[in-house]
Amino acid sequence: MSDSTREPLVADFERQLGCRLPEDYRRFLLAGPVPALGDDEEAFENPCVEILHSFHDLDAKEEFRRLSVPREGLPAWFLPVGDAFGVEIGLGIAGEQFGRVYDWPHDTDTGPRFLYNSFGEALESLKVRAEQWERQPSKGWPDA
Repeated sequence: MSDSTREPLVADFERQLGCRLPEDYRRFLLAGPVPALGDDEEAFENPCVEILHSFHDLDAKEEFRRLSVPREGLPAWFLPVGDAFGVEIGLGIAGEQFGRVYDWPHDTDTGPRFLYNSFGEALESLKVRAEQWERQPSKGWPDA
């Protein structure tokens, strides 16, 4: 799908949310879903690739990967946009959290933890870390 064919999906989702999404995340959704890797196990050995493929999309076939309005029990500003390694990835959609990226480990009651100032910054960090991983895959999680 192109930006123009996905615009109605994004606009409808924003109506459901009652707010406009941060521009960098909106562009990510308009660009379309991350291409499926299928059974390419080698690609999934890179944890950064796995995180990228954990982001939810508006028209995902699997319900657990479909982007939806925040569910009960989450702060109203926290939009779940992905789920990787037992950690919910969220985007701030209101107040001082707007546009910022957070994580929230499933096994804690501590609430969201700040990660990045923007979704674009998060994607850039994943790109840098993925490149580091490709150079040294046996070193574990790359620090950026």
